[in-house]
Amino acid sequence: MRLCYGKPAIVSGGKIDSSRYKDYVLSMLFVKYLSDVCIETKEKYMKQYAGDERRVKRAMGREPFTLDEDATFDYLYENRLRDWTED
Repeated sequence: MRLCYGKPAIVSGGKIDSSRYKDYVLSMLFVKYLSDVCIETKEKYMKQYAGDERRVKRAMGREPFTLDEDATFDYLYENRLRDWTED
């Protein structure tokens, strides 16, 4: 199965019912929201600590939640056409 943004469903070899489609869309919107919050928070710390990565990383570690780089919306979008079965 692979994520294909811009197509009407998650490609899994068949069609997806519209009642289930909303679950995928709402999940992706939530991931997008979390990603945006993490990016804004990191940018705030980068400005506050004048780009000191060590201090930013420590400050981000104290946040209620963070996302790994490979769990962000941007990463998922950039890798949307990757064949996830290759791993």
